[in-house]
Amino acid sequence: MKTIIATLAIFISAFTLSQNNDSKIEISKKNYTLENVSLCITVTNKEDLEAIDINKLESFFEDLGENEPVSFGFICKGETINLDEKSDFKIKITGNSNDKKAFIKRLRKIKKIALNYYNKNN
Repeated sequence: MKTIIATLAIFISAFTLSQNNDSKIEISKKNYTLENVSLCITVTNKEDLEAIDINKLESFFEDLGENEPVSFGFICKGETINLDEKSDFKIKITGNSNDKKAFIKRLRKIKKIALNYYNKNN
């Protein structure tokens, strides 16, 4: 019994003394760029689509490299037509990171088209 207690005491003391209390975490800022970005948002109703703020989506352009391909799309889930078919609407645009203003303008247009899908189906 003495040997078990002694072994246990040695193990506990070795374990507690071996831990370092002076742990420092260094975080370095590294440069990164996004390449070949493709973003697709799935929505289930008009309210979800209206809640998407295109101005906030512009921020991901800041991390894109020069002349990178970009694509963006919406998948609008509709009502089930019958057991085998669902009414879904998909729209996608592709562009280049060098022409951000034109891409954002097209992004606003496809959002309007997706909103029209929900307006006509409801």
